Amino acid sequence: MCLGAASPIIRNNRFISNQALQESEGGGLRHGGGLFAYESGALIQGNLLEGNYAQHGGGGIGAEEYFGVIENNRIVGNEAHWGGGINIWSHRDGFPLPIVRNNLVLNNFYHWDGRGGGMILVFSSGLVVNNVIFGNQAYSGGGIEILSIASPPAAIRNNILWGNIATN
Repeated sequence: MCLGAASPIIRNNRFISNQALQESEGGGLRHGGGLFAYESGALIQGNLLEGNYAQHGGGGIGAEEYFGVIENNRIVGNEAHWGGGINIWSHRDGFPLPIVRNNLVLNNFYHWDGRGGGMILVFSSGLVVNNVIFGNQAYSGGGIEILSIASPPAAIRNNILWGNIATN
């Protein structure tokens, strides 16, 4: 977990078969089964995030009020309610924009009526570029879901989205 305006470099790690669950009634974050970044400018680079589970958002990577870079990662076979692979959630103006680039986002999925099998951006601007997003599944937004348009809106450019399924 990365909290509070920190900007660490998280590079060349393996996050495998981790879970983010609610700790007690009304408690617990439940985000980021593999990795969770909050109010962070972390560089998340060259990691394997595989088979992780988040009860709420970001089976592989959960990021709230995130302004860093997620690049060159393999995000494979993770599960969450929102954003099986990646969940970026921001509801504050004035944060620098996150960048998600050159990642393999593969075979991530949802539970219940989940959204964004590969990735979901909630109230979030940013740049999503040069990713391969393949074989993900969700109730809506099999590959990518953008929920609520931020200002400026997220830029989705030059990605390969293929074989993703929205069951809705």
